[in-house]
Amino acid sequence: MFSHRSYLDGLILPNVLAAHGFSPTFTVGGNNLDLAGIGRLANSTGVIFIRRATAGLPVYRLALRASIEKLVRERRNLAWSIEGGRTRTGKLRPPVLGLLKYLTEAAERVAGPDVLLVPVSVVYDQLHEVATMTDEARGGRKRPEDFRWLLRFLRSQSHRLGRAYLTIGEPILLRERAADLRAQDGADRALTLDGVLATVEPLARYMRARERLVAGAATLTDRSTIRRALSESVASGVLTCYPAGTEPVWGIGADQHLVAAFYRNAAIRFFPSWAGFEAELRTELAILASLARHAAPAPVQLSVAAGEQG
Repeated sequence: MFSHRSYLDGLILPNVLAAHGFSPTFTVGGNNLDLAGIGRLANSTGVIFIRRATAGLPVYRLALRASIEKLVRERRNLAWSIEGGRTRTGKLRPPVLGLLKYLTEAAERVAGPDVLLVPVSVVYDQLHEVATMTDEARGGRKRPEDFRWLLRFLRSQSHRLGRAYLTIGEPILLRERAADLRAQDGADRALTLDGVLATVEPLARYMRARERLVAGAATLTDRSTIRRALSESVASGVLTCYPAGTEPVWGIGADQHLVAAFYRNAAIRFFPSWAGFEAELRTELAILASLARHAAPAPVQLSVAAGEQG
């Protein structure tokens, strides 16, 4: 599964794998690139064009699921973008999980060695596509992918803008990982107040070390604060409390795991997001400062140039 910053991604990865002795790779792409005449040629190189939206097409989804299972059964290499489309900002887009779901189901049904899920990062020094994406971000109309678009894209690649860098992440045994996740779901259990405090304490320590404020100026290690939060969650039905033992225990209510996951995800995202935001902000300010020292004194032009470079 590769990050998707350019139309070149789907060409680079199969070629790198082939250069290192891998068997041919099938690459999934959106059917917006299935151009007349060119699409058939791309198919012959292992590109599989699929529809981006399959809601209301049960037969199509069944055929796609069967195709994925056939590739798994034959031990083929399959590549696709987990983002489902190119990023317009340089940051990863939210994952699109349909193909991953089909692959996981196929791995469960097909006997034999486990399926290796390999995350791949593809980044570039610079890209010709950025100028077009910047224009679209300013309100410009996105031109459809057609034969003229393809010719313009190919011509642009004749001007070198640097290198592409491909990084292979740690492989994941898909069937084994799915079994681990199921075991974790089965191990759902209630916690005492001390158990909740022990779970929260590392987060509280992280917040204190970085002098981050908690909503409502709450103290995450205060027993009364945590007990009050638990009581409010019981009142809303997210948690249940069993008070008849040696001490009360709290657990997630029946059919409330997705509700609890919403609050969990909101909390989890705060930590890497804030750290990443700070690092990104410092980098962008440094770039702006550098550009300001070397640019002509035209504020509007400087703003545009800085945005494009950033």
